[in-house]
Amino acid sequence: MRTGPANTTAGVGLFAVHQLPVEGLKLTGYVKTGQLENKFETALAGKTHDFEKSAVYWGAHLGVNYDWRATAKLTGRAYVSYFWDGREGEDHFVAGTDGMKGTTFSYDALSAHRVEVGNLFTYDYSPNLKPYFGISVEQTFGAKAQGSLKDEYGKLVLRSSDLDGTTGVISAGWQYRAPDQSFEFGLGVNGYAG
Repeated sequence: MRTGPANTTAGVGLFAVHQLPVEGLKLTGYVKTGQLENKFETALAGKTHDFEKSAVYWGAHLGVNYDWRATAKLTGRAYVSYFWDGREGEDHFVAGTDGMKGTTFSYDALSAHRVEVGNLFTYDYSPNLKPYFGISVEQTFGAKAQGSLKDEYGKLVLRSSDLDGTTGVISAGWQYRAPDQSFEFGLGVNGYAG
């Protein structure tokens, strides 16, 4: 029985918001780290091989946002955010078969920088229900995935993947807050193009 890929993530982070001297203007930031676990299988030289590996990931964010009121019930939050995310490199050894010696696959550490500019609109439908709609543009740069494989015949550099590019994001959803503010719930969807 073939199984699909499985990914598990566990981590910790610290998020902070700082009110700047200008009303409605805030500075945000976070740092995070954790562990990713990937499990998948693939066919190499006519034999199915299982890959299972864990890797450390990290990230940081710095942003600024400004809350402004468009109408009595419609507020906007304009923002600019910078993100840096990465993960350590990893090696996979695939045992050989009768016709092929073992091979080591090496994947270099990967990091990416992103800048996102956008605006999120929230409508005060009632004191407890607030639908929202957002639109933003995100630019990723400095992200390139590279790797190699090595066996008894030598080393082969794998084709690299350039992850740079521009993405447009549309968000929509609802936020609910209990009258006594003891409970908050949100439901939303995002659409991406780019």
